[in-house]
Amino acid sequence: MDVFEGFAFTQDESQEDIDVILQTFEAICVGKTNVTYERYLFHTCVQCDMDSFDRNL
Repeated sequence: MDVFEGFAFTQDESQEDIDVILQTFEAICVGKTNVTYERYLFHTCVQCDMDSFDRNL
């Protein structure tokens, strides 16, 4: 509840609009993705002998 009370809504955004509230919560809680690190993980994955191609696809 403390997080919600700290939201700064513009005049066009309504505090009653659930879509605006969910987008704001998602922006705060999910955070940003480190694209460089995600690319590193993707490009360094190695297929084991027992893994099928479809599993790594």
